[in-house]
Amino acid sequence: MSLSAKLLALAFIIIVALAIFIIVKKGKISLKYSIIWFACLFVLALFTLFPGLLAWITKLFGIQISSNFIFAFMICTLFIICISLTVIVSGLTEKVRNLIQEVSILKMKETKKKKISPTAGEGASDLCKKNEDGHMKYLLVALYLILTVSGLILYKLGANKGFSASVSGGFFKLDLSVISIIGLLFYLVSFLIYIFILPKFELSFIMPLTSAISYMSIFILSILILKETVTVTGIIGAVIIGIGIVIINLGK
Repeated sequence: MSLSAKLLALAFIIIVALAIFIIVKKGKISLKYSIIWFACLFVLALFTLFPGLLAWITKLFGIQISSNFIFAFMICTLFIICISLTVIVSGLTEKVRNLIQEVSILKMKETKKKKISPTAGEGASDLCKKNEDGHMKYLLVALYLILTVSGLILYKLGANKGFSASVSGGFFKLDLSVISIIGLLFYLVSFLIYIFILPKFELSFIMPLTSAISYMSIFILSILILKETVTVTGIIGAVIIGIGIVIINLGK
């Protein structure tokens, strides 16, 4: 790995760590749930600072190219995180529902009513539903980003191995590899998810946020996996985008 690529990777790791630290400090994420993100950043920092360690692990698993191991590791890690978040959200939803019921019972006892009024019941139901939607929409954003970045990288990997388009007998013929087809399917699903989550956020918030994270992820993976050339201006632009992500989160 070249020095410029190392500097870019380290800058990305520092920016993400700073963003997570700020979010934890503001109380939006519990410290115990942020440990997995810091652990992932620590592993990435090790691979960046000690490329020989990455080569050794790649050889240990019988993978020929280190970039393939990195890509597989990141995809597996992100899916594990999404599954973990789904389990956590499901548990919190149940706890919130139980808490709402307990509060309703306490109010009933305080007011010496034998039955909970319909209005109170509807309010509790609305509160529970709002809490579920609030967690679920951020899980969908994370899934959208994973599928978008994975889809584009997979399509590019497949296209590099072979791609042809022609018109024969009045029909358009497109020859794609299996990897490219999987990438297109990922990207199509991510587009459908984005259409679903777009009305749930302010456009001035979700559009720059998802675009910036997608660009940063693709920029890093293009260097690590596709072996594309990195320039100084590209590094500066990526760092500025990373700082912008932090500022956007501070403002919300």
